[in-house]
Amino acid sequence: MWHALADISARTDRRLDEIFSEVAGREAPGTFTSAMRVYILEFYRTAERQARERAERAGAARAPEIEARAWSDLVS
Repeated sequence: MWHALADISARTDRRLDEIFSEVAGREAPGTFTSAMRVYILEFYRTAERQARERAERAGAARAPEIEARAWSDLVS
């Protein structure tokens, strides 16, 4: 989870405390850790969807995949 958060921080040019504050401010049931996991999952799902949409607009044969390191970070 920490690797994924570091990756998200780098991709969005935001500090971890800014991400934590955003997640803490959301109305969500469960623990903060659960909310962080949902945030990470939503971030990568959105990134993948946006990459596919860009590829479709560009007329690519198939959409680029999310970097392997990003997915491995989720399971670390």
